[in-house]
Amino acid sequence: MTYERKYLFHAKKDQAVEYLQYYCIRPLIPIHFAAFAQKAPVDYVNVFTGTSNSRWMLGPYAGVPYGMVQLGPDNQESGWMAGYDYSIMNVTGFSHIHAWTMAGLMVMPQTQDFTTENGASSKAYRGAGAGFHSRILKETEIASPGYYSCELYDADCKAELTATTHCGFHKYTFNKDVENARILLVLNFPYEYRFDIEDAVIEKVNGNTIEGYALTRAESSGVYKLHFVIEFNKPFSSFNGWESNNFTLNGSKISGKGDVGAYVNYSVKAGESIMMKVGLSLVDMEGADNNLKTELEPFGWNFGEVVAAARQSWNKLLSTIEVTGSEENMQKFYTNFYRSFAKQTWSDVDGRYADPLNKIQQLPSGGAMYGGDAFWNTFWNFNTILSW
Repeated sequence: MTYERKYLFHAKKDQAVEYLQYYCIRPLIPIHFAAFAQKAPVDYVNVFTGTSNSRWMLGPYAGVPYGMVQLGPDNQESGWMAGYDYSIMNVTGFSHIHAWTMAGLMVMPQTQDFTTENGASSKAYRGAGAGFHSRILKETEIASPGYYSCELYDADCKAELTATTHCGFHKYTFNKDVENARILLVLNFPYEYRFDIEDAVIEKVNGNTIEGYALTRAESSGVYKLHFVIEFNKPFSSFNGWESNNFTLNGSKISGKGDVGAYVNYSVKAGESIMMKVGLSLVDMEGADNNLKTELEPFGWNFGEVVAAARQSWNKLLSTIEVTGSEENMQKFYTNFYRSFAKQTWSDVDGRYADPLNKIQQLPSGGAMYGGDAFWNTFWNFNTILSW
């Protein structure tokens, strides 16, 4: 599919309405064709639509078309339909992969009392079991294609997220002076299907950089190894971590299986932002580092430019179909069109990918390996869209 080609449905409106209703996205109220809207197609997307009583793959996640990274909030307990539910007024953490039967690497800032327990959404916020999850001020929760933000009440900071194809970009702005602010890196967290961390390493490279991997056995997708490289905009004061109930303080390497995680400490001033870039790869550490350098290094630490680039990529894709009509129907159409592109790019920027047997394969130049959500019943909509 070439994004440059446009389909101007107002030219053949009768055929367009029939196509959209019965073949592209069902059900859809007939669109009333009128004057062109002033807003861009991306402005009509409501990423919160369908996020109550939803699935792991559906949430207000920051990503780009066909992105490996779908970075956003999780707030439910483990089990069927885990992930994000709009009606829940808290965030457990922000994880990077929301694909069918796959998950990976949760991040969460913490200024409250230290704990490695995430704290189930059903538990009280004070006392034992409160965990590191944070209540959110729901009126501050904002999301659009390529961007998510909210105010974390208990962590007392503003969280902002954006992404590229293989990378997540975090920005946490603290509301007051904090002597011991922490950024948690969690490998085992609530997920829709059961999964186990069979082997993991999280290692300090220098005062600004962490790298590691998690060998994950998922209930439905088998074994995959997620590699990550993390760069911070400011040196952290200490690197620490845990494996079950064993803690390492001021160390350089955390390893083990099961419940494994790490955290870095900062002293921050009111209004200060701690930013982190996260490069991911299912191939190897070199792939994660190369993905990070290729996709985010050109932006420096300009978070806003990455948000703008993600928005532009979505608008370019969504603009391949132009429709006009009521605000309600425009929102329905472009939100569903946006949701149609739920596949992930599993190959690295150099074309390498891990096949189902975890053997490394090489694509021809310019190729990409896509995967993700299942192809059940996609002849109704997704296959038709891709054939254009």
